[in-house]
Amino acid sequence: DLQLGEQPHAEQPQLRVSAPPPTVTIDLRHPQPFLLNELVPVRVLINTNSDACINGSLEVGATFSGEGSASLEANSAGRQMTPEGQPSARQFESAACAGASASPSTLNVTAKPQLLDADGEQLSGPLQLPTLQSNASHEVWLLVKPNSENTVEISAALEYAASEGAIPQAVTATTQVEVKPALVLRSTFLMNAEQMQRQALSRLMPARLLVQAQCVAPPPVRLRLHSLRLSPNYAAANAAGVA
Repeated sequence: DLQLGEQPHAEQPQLRVSAPPPTVTIDLRHPQPFLLNELVPVRVLINTNSDACINGSLEVGATFSGEGSASLEANSAGRQMTPEGQPSARQFESAACAGASASPSTLNVTAKPQLLDADGEQLSGPLQLPTLQSNASHEVWLLVKPNSENTVEISAALEYAASEGAIPQAVTATTQVEVKPALVLRSTFLMNAEQMQRQALSRLMPARLLVQAQCVAPPPVRLRLHSLRLSPNYAAANAAGVA
């Protein structure tokens, strides 16, 4: 009970001042899915809406969502190739061409997906944005090269001030994309009667090598084969007479 002349105890009012909620948004746009060991374009679209964007600093990262494995099979654009006039010879599977074997092999990797700028240069730090007025849009193009058949998580964080001298604000955006292999390469030696009888290939003896490329990327991906060549390691060994 209060006695006459006493004042009730009251806490001192406290007022917290903070910046208004940011209206700048980040939109991450990219194809689905990512192709293993292929450069994939990623578009970072920034809309200021009612804010301005002053001293904007954009940081983008790419990681795998869990431990994965990188396929040793070649992954360059291609289509299914069917040989013509195959000799009636016994076929022996060959892993001579690096990255091409009859059965998939996997290799544990710990490296993150490669994240490059539009010119193909490795990102070395945050990207500084130009001053953007309200209701403006700005886009940044990046390249991602996943080296593991896994799920890639791309994150973007933008720190900016809505006006000169204003308290810095931050907005973020993330997206996850599955990584799928593009194609599989298989190589087979086509042996003539003499080679079949000997069950071996002699040094410097010509031999026919059949290489098949099979597109395994899911729809709507369509691949077109531009070229096919020996890997540098195998070509160097062949030139030296080792193969």
